[in-house]
Amino acid sequence: MRFKAEYNAVKDVDGFVIYVDRPGCEFGQHASEREMEELLNSNKYDLIIHNDGSAKDLFNKIKELC
Repeated sequence: MRFKAEYNAVKDVDGFVIYVDRPGCEFGQHASEREMEELLNSNKYDLIIHNDGSAKDLFNKIKELC
C-alpha cells in the first residue's frame, strides 16, 4: 500500500498491516512516503519486519508468520 486511505481500507475489514523496514532506506518527499512515515511514527502497523539480510532471509521471516 502507498497511502493512508489504503491503510484505512485494510483496517476497516480487520486486515493486518505489516511494515517492512530496510536499514539505510529513508523516506522521500512524495506524499505516499510521507503518509507511510506518519503511520510508522504513530505505531499504526501491526508488525514491523526488519529486512536486514538477503531476499531469502526476508522470505523466511515472512514464512515464519504463517
